[in-house]
Amino acid sequence: MPALTACLACRALKAKCRRGDMSETCLRCDRLGIECESIPRRLGRRLGSKNRPKTNDASTSDAIQRPSTNVGAVPTPKSPPYTHPRPVTHHHHHYHQHEGNPHHSHTPRTSTPSAGPSFSNMLNVLAKVANDMPPNPLPSSSTRSPEDSTHPFDRRKFLEMYRHASRTLDPDPFMGLVVLEQGLDQLFEEDGGETAILPGEEIVYLRVDQPRRDVAPEYDLLTINLLSETEIEDLLEVYWTRCNPIIRLLDPSIHTVHYLRSTSAILFTAILQVAAQCLPVSRHSSSLVSRLDTHIDMLYEEVTKRGLQSIEICQALLMHTTYMRASKQHQTWQYVAQAIAMALELRLEVNSTTLSLMNDSIHAHIPPERKKRNIERCWLCINEWDKRLAFIRGRRPILRDSPMTSPTTLRTWYMEPNTIECDVMTCATVDFRDTLTNIQRAIQKRMTEIPSVRFEDHLSEIDGSLEAWRSEWFDKLSPADQKRMEHDRRAGRFVLLMIPYEHRLSTEGMRGLARDECLIAALDVCKNVIPIFGGALPGMGMQDITAARLYLTGYTALCALRIMDSSPRDDDRQSLDVDLFHLSILSALATKLCHLNVHPNTALIASVLGRRLLYACRKVLATTMSTANGLSASDFHSDTPSPDGPILYGGNRDNGGVMGGGGGVIEGNGSGSGSGGGSLSFTPHDVDLNFDFSHVIGDLFPFFDNDFASTYVP
Repeated sequence: MPALTACLACRALKAKCRRGDMSETCLRCDRLGIECESIPRRLGRRLGSKNRPKTNDASTSDAIQRPSTNVGAVPTPKSPPYTHPRPVTHHHHHYHQHEGNPHHSHTPRTSTPSAGPSFSNMLNVLAKVANDMPPNPLPSSSTRSPEDSTHPFDRRKFLEMYRHASRTLDPDPFMGLVVLEQGLDQLFEEDGGETAILPGEEIVYLRVDQPRRDVAPEYDLLTINLLSETEIEDLLEVYWTRCNPIIRLLDPSIHTVHYLRSTSAILFTAILQVAAQCLPVSRHSSSLVSRLDTHIDMLYEEVTKRGLQSIEICQALLMHTTYMRASKQHQTWQYVAQAIAMALELRLEVNSTTLSLMNDSIHAHIPPERKKRNIERCWLCINEWDKRLAFIRGRRPILRDSPMTSPTTLRTWYMEPNTIECDVMTCATVDFRDTLTNIQRAIQKRMTEIPSVRFEDHLSEIDGSLEAWRSEWFDKLSPADQKRMEHDRRAGRFVLLMIPYEHRLSTEGMRGLARDECLIAALDVCKNVIPIFGGALPGMGMQDITAARLYLTGYTALCALRIMDSSPRDDDRQSLDVDLFHLSILSALATKLCHLNVHPNTALIASVLGRRLLYACRKVLATTMSTANGLSASDFHSDTPSPDGPILYGGNRDNGGVMGGGGGVIEGNGSGSGSGGGSLSFTPHDVDLNFDFSHVIGDLFPFFDNDFASTYVP
């Protein structure tokens, strides 16, 4: 029960003091191991209250309360000379002070060098507290001036008093008093303005979550005459009509030419560089791509070297990664990770209405709601890239799920005011990546618990989850977005189907339903992407041929070859004609890749993948023909294929329309070994020699090299 008289420790914190008697130690002091002291309660009237006047005579009361002062001293007012006023007692004053500025009461002041430092980091907070200390060296509750002191400071007596306590100030006990004397000397020195910000110290006091922009005359494309105004206008039109529906980062009402040149040179250059790559190949467009490549490389070095950051630089990094050229494919994750770190540094995930973006004069022409949606759109795209690369590598995403990326928010965000046309695609893609990640984790967890996976259950789980996503989002997308997302959905389905079997192809192969479904899924992706690479699919163009799509297609085709080569040759269902049909599809795809009519930034990747794929098709063909026992040359062209073979004549096994371009970055070289049945079957040496693209690209990781294969615990 609470004590009648609280101990000093509990009384200081206004906490309940629980003990039975004053002689006992209370529960709180006993738990914390501190001394429990008590002072007996004083009963009765306060001393002097009997003779206190009861009238309201101001002069009498003032005379009694006024302390005695020396002659000639200035009377001290009743209130302390330095007090911290409480906001609740000054509403009226605050209203009149800011009556002329209606936005002052709810909009913080922008931090600019002329307005003084903004107190965000801890060093700046301490500097503010030190500068706000009262000038009077006496306590704020004291009513005496320094001249009224009747007890002069006795230095010798002070040092003698604290001689023993000062032993801990230095490792040498006898030097502790010297340390105390030095501190005493510094304490009584005159203040020379040591707290003033000296030249060169401004960087220490800067806000870490404020933008540091990449804007300079030597960075601007027009200032250095790298491009003409006409070329910039044409490239911007190409970007808004062809590229932005795929990248989905920018708002046309915000990102005007004046805004881009005033906020970020690297974003302005990235927009034009991406647009130039989407032009038909010609001498003029190749010259534009070459000039812009050189300039954006210089800007990226400056951004990295000087530690520049802004939401526009984040957008530029993601945009450049989408159309990353062949010589920089090994930096894909570096660009995305840098954008994630920069977004976290700018606190985009904490508050979408940051101080700098809401009050910077550069953004004055933008409505607040559009500013907010611009930040949220960038954060959604960053989350999509994070989940995209995590899905490739089988790892956990770096960013945690937040209310902004929850399904509830995504279902309504694209319908809010001030949206742009591609916002619904952004929401659908983020939800799709989250669906893939959840399925992948569930499969990998089950692989650690159950040695063998029943394929029927595996197939049902994948198709059920993907069909639920498709039924919710597919009808809300535009026809072009439907083609892009359908390709992503089918390619993602194939990846998920192969997770339990990819590592075992070289030793166990695939049999029965698992082999048929996975092979059909792979060939379905490959045959539907051929019209895109040939430029024969309406609504799809060069902008849809990204490095991401090329790697995904190359990996899918190589997986199909491995499935075909690792299958047992004594299976009656295997037919030479069926294999020839499938190999013809893959070789046609390889030919399209080798002769892809795009700029060298992308054509090099396609050529490398196409040549490796065509060589692999020929090796599988040689293996297949060598195992066809007793078949003559005329038998190789039978007009009646086996009805049991998984043949694709154009029909799709799962729902959906024509596949289109778009999307997911899949980094993987598809390398691995097969266990074919003939003398020319794949060996580990052949696979390492012919399927490894790292000598050209540098960063094509094995697709299923995941972190959850043996150690994943949810």
